Amino acid sequence: MVPAVDPVLDDLRSHLPTGTAIMDPGHISFGYPWLDPDAGRAVLGDVEAALAREGPFDVELSGPRRFPADADGRVTVYLAPQPEAAIQALSWIIADASGHDIEFTPHCNLVRLPPGVDPGPLERLVHPHLPLIARLEQVQFHVQGPDGWRVERSMTLGTPVR
Repeated sequence: MVPAVDPVLDDLRSHLPTGTAIMDPGHISFGYPWLDPDAGRAVLGDVEAALAREGPFDVELSGPRRFPADADGRVTVYLAPQPEAAIQALSWIIADASGHDIEFTPHCNLVRLPPGVDPGPLERLVHPHLPLIARLEQVQFHVQGPDGWRVERSMTLGTPVR
């Protein structure tokens, strides 16, 4: 979770066009492996051991930026985490241990807009909040079940595995 993003999301809520999904709570995504939950659980120990060797660090979130429209024509507005070297190193650790796509772009989603909606007005609301500085201390792994996403395990950076 990235609490520093909450004021941005709060500011956006009252200006959202119908059909817009707000990406709440604020978080940085490092991968989207779509692993079967059992396969994901099998690699969590390796991921946790690798993350234990990395210490917490400050992240600057800049932007806003847009992902290209998806197959349904929806555009997602996001913030880009920096420093790029530290973010990519963490992403590679997670990719190596979990087997997810190493071409994934780490990001902090804000909103997903319905087809045909201009992101410009919402992006202008984001600018006064930037840059955002947040301390990255923990990585959470989520699994998707019948009731939606839930936290499978939280791992603190730099904390030895017991």
